[in-house]
Amino acid sequence: MIRNPLSHLLLTGALLASLFAASRVAHAAPAFEFDDPQFIFNGDNWNFGINFRADQNLQVDALGYFWDTEFSTAAHNVALFSANGVKLADTTVDAGDALNGHFRYSPISTVTLTAGASYRVVGASAGDAYFFDAVNFSSHPGITYLGNVYSGLSGSTALFDLVPEGSNDRLNGEWGPTLSVSPVPEPSTYALLLAGLGLMGVMRKVRREKTARLL
Repeated sequence: MIRNPLSHLLLTGALLASLFAASRVAHAAPAFEFDDPQFIFNGDNWNFGINFRADQNLQVDALGYFWDTEFSTAAHNVALFSANGVKLADTTVDAGDALNGHFRYSPISTVTLTAGASYRVVGASAGDAYFFDAVNFSSHPGITYLGNVYSGLSGSTALFDLVPEGSNDRLNGEWGPTLSVSPVPEPSTYALLLAGLGLMGVMRKVRREKTARLL
C-alpha cells in the first residue's frame, strides 16, 4: 500500500526529469568519417589542414589523426586554429590513443566552437599514412566541411600557419587530422537535471527523517 502518494509522485517526477535532462547531454562524435579511405599513401612530411564551419555551438574534447592499422606507426602533432590563426588547442596523437573508426583521438581540455564561425584543424603526417578521395565521406550534422589545404614540412613536428602552399583538388581533400565534437548543452538542460537531482535529494532526506521518527 502506498502511504504517501504525493511523495511517490514527486520522486517519480524528479527521476524522470533527471533522466530526460541527462539524455539531452549528447556524447562526443567524430567531426568527419567515411566508409573506405580508398587511396592511402605513405612517406614524405606534410601538414594537412581541414577547414570547416561550426553550424551550431559545439564542444571539442579530442583531436585526432587518421590511423591505418597496417601502415600507421608515427606520432602526429595536431592543432585546432580559429579562422584568424589563433591556436585554440594542440596535442599529439599516437598508437596509445583510442581508435574510433578510422582515426585515433587524443583528449584535450574542452574548447567551445561558436555557431557560424570557421576553424581549421591541422595535423603533421610525420612520414606516416594519409589518404584522399574517401568513399561516402560525411560530416557531423553540426559542421560544414569547407575544404582541405596542405603545406610541406620543414620538420616532422612543424604545424603550419595561415599560409598553406595550396588547396587540394581531390574529391574531398587529402586527410590526416580531425576532431571529436558534441553539442553544447543548453542551460535549461543543466537546470532541469540539477532541479531533478535536488528534488530527489530532498525527498530522500524527508523519508529518512520519517523513518527515524518511527524507530
